[in-house]
Amino acid sequence: IGDVIRQKGSGAIYVSHDLAVVAQVADRIIVMNDGKMVESAETEEMLRNPREPYTGELLDAVRTIPKNFQHLHGSQKPKESDRETLFALNDIRASYEKDSWLHRVPEERQALRSVSLSIKPKEVVALVGESGSGKSTLARVMAGLMTPLSGEIMYSEEPLAQSVRMRGLEQLRKIQIVFQSPDLTLNPSQSIEKAIGRPLSLYFGLKGEQRRNRVIELLGLVELPAEYADRYPAELSGGEKQRVALARAFGAEPEVIICDEVLSALDNLVARRILELLKDLKDRLDVAYLFISHDLATVASIADRVMVMYAGRVCEEGPTEEVFSPPHHPYTALLISSVPELRHDWLSDVLESRGTQDDLGSIAFPVDRGCAFRTRCPLVVEGLCESVSPPALALGEHGQNIVYCHRNIEALTAAAEE
Repeated sequence: IGDVIRQKGSGAIYVSHDLAVVAQVADRIIVMNDGKMVESAETEEMLRNPREPYTGELLDAVRTIPKNFQHLHGSQKPKESDRETLFALNDIRASYEKDSWLHRVPEERQALRSVSLSIKPKEVVALVGESGSGKSTLARVMAGLMTPLSGEIMYSEEPLAQSVRMRGLEQLRKIQIVFQSPDLTLNPSQSIEKAIGRPLSLYFGLKGEQRRNRVIELLGLVELPAEYADRYPAELSGGEKQRVALARAFGAEPEVIICDEVLSALDNLVARRILELLKDLKDRLDVAYLFISHDLATVASIADRVMVMYAGRVCEEGPTEEVFSPPHHPYTALLISSVPELRHDWLSDVLESRGTQDDLGSIAFPVDRGCAFRTRCPLVVEGLCESVSPPALALGEHGQNIVYCHRNIEALTAAAEE
């Protein structure tokens, strides 16, 4: 966008809730609230000295990758009883093409390639990666909305049917999913009471006044007033609709909730409130999350473990504080360096330090062999990365951070220092 504006001599109006991105593009920022312009100023002046309290709240809500993970997640280790795996995907391959004995989907057209994942009770596992990396595909496989080509799905150490249609009612209740856009999952012709009440009737047989009382209780759980039960989705804001979607999921009293980009369509203030709500409900209700996001700053503040995906494969996985601390997989390093900072010259500094913009125009796509990231990797090993799948390299104090790379720890450390 910046290049086109400069080349064409054009003006532009850039509408966004992401202030860190706006700071890289805009010469001047106008802040809106309740249909009114509350502040207008040159970008650097607004970032340095916001005049209106609402502007200050927006700036304060911009998330950054934290330094102190112990402060965020606490130092308490999981109990022994929590160490058994609650949910597991083993060696999953998946494709949006149909597979049969007459037509086998080749590896380079598979959306997931030998992906394994595990979640323990009360744990938050985050999936990160750019668009096309396979995050949402993995969530659909986990929820039973997409049948994999091969692999195994386990729940509480027992095999779980791959299709949602083959799962029992109790299995469906224990695994809930909340999507990015609540507009796609809330029926506009049905009241909020009916939307939240459906799982209450389905799983627990609640009816009438008993069901309504539970709906009101769930609305209170997500900090919405009781009168919202009689409203319809069109009468709610985006953040309020996402709270309704969460209330419906928690109404099933699940053990695992898949959160698929649940904050990405929300402005910074609303997203921060929803994030704090998710943290609070996790602690109160003892639920585990699979948290899917491209926002590394948000992931760093909620996840216990992180799995980094690229082109349908896992390239790094481990405890959050270790994944976000160098040395990293080269792709993880690229993702971290791409988190915008709230200063006007951040993007130009990043582009100058990288020395090239070639990797920014690339997209993640599967390959038939070798390392999928090799076309963008600054540490590529010629003659090896294009032909041999990278091995697992154990990093960290206890070897819990696994990086899939042909380079050794010394090379990754040197790259991080540079």
